[in-house]
Amino acid sequence: MRDPYLYEDAPVLKNKLDIKDAKALEQVEADITAFALADVDNVVADLPFGLPRLLAIRSPTILSVTAA
Repeated sequence: MRDPYLYEDAPVLKNKLDIKDAKALEQVEADITAFALADVDNVVADLPFGLPRLLAIRSPTILSVTAA
């Protein structure tokens, strides 16, 4: 059975940027994550520590490239 989360013609997770090269996707993910983490203090500054704060950090970093 084929993994529905991978492209049919490449062993790479489907992503919003339609990048099918694993190394290129890894680099783009690293760049986007670094950019998002650089701004994380501004995103969570007013949130108390807990689940809402963790979700606010997770959303722009981890979910920015993955396919919906």
